[in-house]
Amino acid sequence: MDIRHTTRAEFNASYALGQESSANSEVPDTAIGNRTDHTLAANTTIIHDFGGIEGRAKLGIERQIFEDVDLSGGGTEDNSDRNNYTPSLALRLSYTDPPALKPFVELAYAPRFHDEKFDRNSLRRDSQGLTASVGVTLDQGPLWLSEMALVYAVRDYKDPALDTIDAIGINGNLTWSPTDLTSVVMTLATSLDESSSANSSGTKTWSGRIDAAHELRENVTLLGGFGVEFEKFSGGTDKAFSSNIGVEWQLNPNLAWTAGYDGTWLEAAGSGGSSNEQSLLTGMVLRR
Repeated sequence: MDIRHTTRAEFNASYALGQESSANSEVPDTAIGNRTDHTLAANTTIIHDFGGIEGRAKLGIERQIFEDVDLSGGGTEDNSDRNNYTPSLALRLSYTDPPALKPFVELAYAPRFHDEKFDRNSLRRDSQGLTASVGVTLDQGPLWLSEMALVYAVRDYKDPALDTIDAIGINGNLTWSPTDLTSVVMTLATSLDESSSANSSGTKTWSGRIDAAHELRENVTLLGGFGVEFEKFSGGTDKAFSSNIGVEWQLNPNLAWTAGYDGTWLEAAGSGGSSNEQSLLTGMVLRR
């Protein structure tokens, strides 16, 4: 939304539904089925052009909900102590001259508050998070589009028994379009995630993914991708690998049918062992 000649606003919201099996260190070995997780987020960004310098102020909120898990020995694991919400404020300054290559610095503050004061181990998991980023935005469209940043993230917990954790890595994406029909997207991410273990403040996650799309015909697109993820916690490092291939058939400008194969391989450091999951999926995509 344009507010004035040099100021505009952007709004976005998202919902993500995910599942974790017992191979994950945060899910009991005796779990029946997977744990279902929900993540809801909304953000508002105000952008102002100062003439050669662009300033961004982003205000957001994220809500995480973890469902209970049935156990093979009877009963359930209550995950209500993991439910939390995270407000955030991020400030960014970008140098916009020349417009094709824009270096930037960003500082983000994100406190996290849990629904329950104490978790299952009588620990206070509320925390304060800070992320500093130095990066560059590249706009050499339509051939290259990218935003990459070196990030340092740190999270300090309210309970003195929980150590402060930090991680350094790369966040961002790179899109290469060698032709009008083909595009390749690389995504990298670094994060600090929650843990319910009495011996761990949280987990450190580094992930990377490459996805490719090629238009076989005007309304038929071939899709493929490969991803890796390393999750480090007090007991070691879980390694996950994923791949997919599929096709998207555009039925009309707003509706598409998709079908494909997904594979996930997990090498777990904990007692849960490793897992191998293969899926055939089909669905509809609505774009408005």
